[in-house]
Amino acid sequence: MAKVIAVVGATGAQGGGLVRAILADKAGGFTARAITRNAGSDKAQALKQLGVEEYFIVQEEGTLRWALSLGVFRTEEAAQARLAALRGQGVRSARVGVRDTTVPKVWLQVKGVDAALQARLKEIARQVEGTELKDCP
Repeated sequence: MAKVIAVVGATGAQGGGLVRAILADKAGGFTARAITRNAGSDKAQALKQLGVEEYFIVQEEGTLRWALSLGVFRTEEAAQARLAALRGQGVRSARVGVRDTTVPKVWLQVKGVDAALQARLKEIARQVEGTELKDCP
């Protein structure tokens, strides 16, 4: 069974990249969960029933407030690919849109790190721009 890494700020540039890197590594033994304040919303429950667990409720003021974000991407091509995958899972109301939000920092603390896990974390850190990997005291 895969170990779960919870990612706060999973729709930001760093957090979203981290989630995608974790999920893309099929041999890594990990899965990622995005943290949301309202996992009981109708849309969140519908997504969960379709097997979609990577989402975040947009809480910033604006036209997208309270919308469910299903990912943040560097290119529209990557966003369209994710949208196509979601359509394949049965998600019908998702759309690609622009969201200009800056997540200042995301922290992830992992305890009990062995050499193999340390190597995987370093690999993930290389894939996510602006990542800094430090040993915890």
